[in-house]
Amino acid sequence: MYRWIIEADIYRLKKALRNDPQDAERRTLERRLALAEARLTAART
Repeated sequence: MYRWIIEADIYRLKKALRNDPQDAERRTLERRLALAEARLTAART
């Protein structure tokens, strides 16, 4: 995948987390953020 797409996804996830979501939504966003950061790391290698 293109790095800029992953970076945009990470930006949107971090922005959503700043809006103080409910617990279940927060866990989902944190999980998606961790996966996106792992994909970005893999794309850099």
